Amino acid sequence: MPTEKPAGRLAPIRRAQEAAPLAPITPELIVAFLDDGTPVVEEVAPHVAAWTGRPVEALRGRPLAETVEPIIPGLGVVVEEVLASGFPVRDYRLSFRDATGTPRTVLVQAGLRLRRAAALQAVVALRLEEVAAPGRHRRVAGGARLLRAGGTLGRAARRHP
Repeated sequence: MPTEKPAGRLAPIRRAQEAAPLAPITPELIVAFLDDGTPVVEEVAPHVAAWTGRPVEALRGRPLAETVEPIIPGLGVVVEEVLASGFPVRDYRLSFRDATGTPRTVLVQAGLRLRRAAALQAVVALRLEEVAAPGRHRRVAGGARLLRAGGTLGRAARRHP
């Protein structure tokens, strides 16, 4: 009589993944490079375009230094570093003010992707995950702080003097 192996601790996770596979993570910004090496915006998510105060169509094909870099300083450095080294960037924090003056902080994930068009072409794909900036806490009754970050609420521990 055959005996079954124990399913293990990961069995519930495997069953959940089989029932509903994870959605692929898509980048919010894809930067391609012209023949002279100038980084240009190839694709951009609407919410990232809104941070710049321009529509998506106005950003496509335009140099990164003229469109996104003035609003999100440091992003061009991340793109250049990924292209030069080939290594991904994980959880790089950038703080900026969008076109409306709203302060924002994002965690940048960036990686090099190779694709074959007429010739092999490198692009840098970026995820820009908005996180709560310092000072986005609000005091509530009892001295606790309430944190609002992207629709998620959390309660910070109360500090005792």
